[in-house]
Amino acid sequence: MATNENSMLLRSAKEALHTLNEKREECGLLGAEVKKLEKTLKEEKKAANDLVKATIKKRQGELTASYDSEIGSLNDEIKRENTRRDKAIATGKKVRMKQETEELRNQVLQASQELRVLMQKDKLPAVCGTRAFYSLVSPKGIFEYGILVLIVLAWCVLLPFLFTKILPWKGIIPTILIFVIFIGLFAAAYIFVNRLLRASHWDVILRGRVYLDQIADKKRKIRAIEENIARDDDDSYYQLDEYNVALQELLDKLSYANESKKAALDEFDRVTKTSIMSDVQTQKQGQIDELEAVLAEKSSEFSGMNENVRKLELDFSEKYGTLIDRAFQQEEKIDKMIEFLENGEANTIMEAQNLLKTK
Repeated sequence: MATNENSMLLRSAKEALHTLNEKREECGLLGAEVKKLEKTLKEEKKAANDLVKATIKKRQGELTASYDSEIGSLNDEIKRENTRRDKAIATGKKVRMKQETEELRNQVLQASQELRVLMQKDKLPAVCGTRAFYSLVSPKGIFEYGILVLIVLAWCVLLPFLFTKILPWKGIIPTILIFVIFIGLFAAAYIFVNRLLRASHWDVILRGRVYLDQIADKKRKIRAIEENIARDDDDSYYQLDEYNVALQELLDKLSYANESKKAALDEFDRVTKTSIMSDVQTQKQGQIDELEAVLAEKSSEFSGMNENVRKLELDFSEKYGTLIDRAFQQEEKIDKMIEFLENGEANTIMEAQNLLKTK
């Protein structure tokens, strides 16, 4: 093939390649536009969906808040009414305790007075009529024996121990001596008082024990009655009709408010939510439809252009693919090979390609 024919063939190939490159560029730009439209359409649909969700959430929140405010107010009123009712019960129990233990308290007061008179007649100090005194001279029961042990420990252990701390003499012997003195004094006083009482006042002490036991027994009964009343859950005794009626009215209102809230939310799900979705879609649908129409048009155009590019590529490959290596299928390189052919540096396209490789 003559050099001039090779040059013309390369010019024809360059022109075909230029056309192919232009179409490729146009196809690329159109493809980018299609992708942008797809992204925009996706964003618009998401924005419409987000607007639906936000509007539904806002409307539902406003609806719920209106009912929750009323329900909260009713719950506060119920708490206050329950507090008033509890106070009425507490007051009623105090009154009931006083009423049901009044006779026993009078008996305790009478026995205490008689015990005091008994001691006064026998010229004994008032302390002789106390549980602490009887715990020392004639203990009876766990409680009084416990008092006796505490008194003995206080006098024979605690007091001498404290006394050793304030004395200037230190050491084992002074400490033992102090403990012996306190124990001896306690024992001597205990024996002396007991002998004195048994010699001249023991019959009064025994009669006083009867009064003291009666007082203790009455107090136990009073505590038992008060504990039973405190544990009693039956509130019918305390005339709570006013509070019960008020509470029931409030509970009925609360039940009605909860049912109304549930019904309103059910209606919102069935009707309002659908209406909101329809309104938002109506607002956005025109823009979405327009975008979808443009996208469909551009997608169709892109598909046709892409098909045209593939045909041009196939035509170029059939006409020039065997003559020009793929590495040299560029307009600049084809221009260089034409230059080599026209200035006589190469006689064939193959020589021109080989020469281009070396430069």
